[in-house]
Amino acid sequence: MHRTKDEVYGDVKDIVSQDEFTRAVHERAYEYNHLIDEDTVALLLVDEWGRNKQGNCAIADLEPSMECTVAGSVIYMGEERQFTRRNGTQGKVLNVTISDGTGSCGLVLWDKDVEVAQSSALRPKTNVKIINGYVKQGRNGLELNVGRWSVLEILEESKVEETKPSPSVENTIQGSIAALEPTRVFFKDSGDIGFVTTILLVNEDGDHRVTLWDEKVKDIQRFKKGDTIRIEKISLRNRNGSTELHVNGQATITSAQQPP
Repeated sequence: MHRTKDEVYGDVKDIVSQDEFTRAVHERAYEYNHLIDEDTVALLLVDEWGRNKQGNCAIADLEPSMECTVAGSVIYMGEERQFTRRNGTQGKVLNVTISDGTGSCGLVLWDKDVEVAQSSALRPKTNVKIINGYVKQGRNGLELNVGRWSVLEILEESKVEETKPSPSVENTIQGSIAALEPTRVFFKDSGDIGFVTTILLVNEDGDHRVTLWDEKVKDIQRFKKGDTIRIEKISLRNRNGSTELHVNGQATITSAQQPP
């Protein structure tokens, strides 16, 4: 959701006065030749001062319609494309892929941000941060878009923060496989290839979406739709009031002869 500069000021009112904040916003907007509006400039300043309450969101946790801040490294760059809008004006778009170690996603840059990326020599292995980006479902998976209320930062390597999935605890679940999605592939920061898939388990408590990573993706291929399985040491991640089920590390997947 878009926040005005007055709303953003609430994140820093304990360390800077309203007049100082307003002056800083005006000065930074002038530096940018007013290419971005003052509400977005305010958000950028708050982030630089370490008061961005959104924090970094792991790519593995992204979902359509989310608005979030993501930091990652460029692993692929497409070619700039120009197009004509319905109103006759010309536009630019650049498709990039970024990774943060938990997964990868598309990054779509439009118009002025294409120019920023090119002037900053954006290339593979460049570290970037997208403040207040919005997530959409694209043709090739989830896409993080840099829009009107977003800020694209080109980071120095020392400024990149490692992003990890939410803290987790161990647990067990048993159920019948109702659906098994195709395996998706992503590149890790190390350059290694990672694997992820999602299954739908059904038991007496209802339907449960379970995300499996790397070796566990291979383990689930031993089963098919309709099989009843038991997963131990499953990870529970709490986000936005809901619980996500993830299978990795020391988790085990075994056949369950009896229905739950």
